Amino acid sequence: MKRPIALLAVLLLASCTQTNVVQLGANRFRATAENTYTAAQAEVAALEAANAHCARLGRRMEAEVARSDTQMMYFFTGRSVAPASYGSGAVNFICI
Repeated sequence: MKRPIALLAVLLLASCTQTNVVQLGANRFRATAENTYTAAQAEVAALEAANAHCARLGRRMEAEVARSDTQMMYFFTGRSVAPASYGSGAVNFICI
């Protein structure tokens, strides 16, 4: 009974995307995102965070550089090892 509950908790946490926006200079920003599914989803989340940041400033986002990366993680489930991918994405942008 404990195993299905633990697996459900891992799956719920795995679907979360964490985003962050930092200022690099005068009107230059970087949005990053981490996602436990794919790099493409993480890159989209970073672009959405960049759009939302510029929208809060009443401006429009213009991407300069976008990148994404996927790495594999492995979880020990007691009797076997379960693979899962981990994606990250970043975009440098300005608000115009």
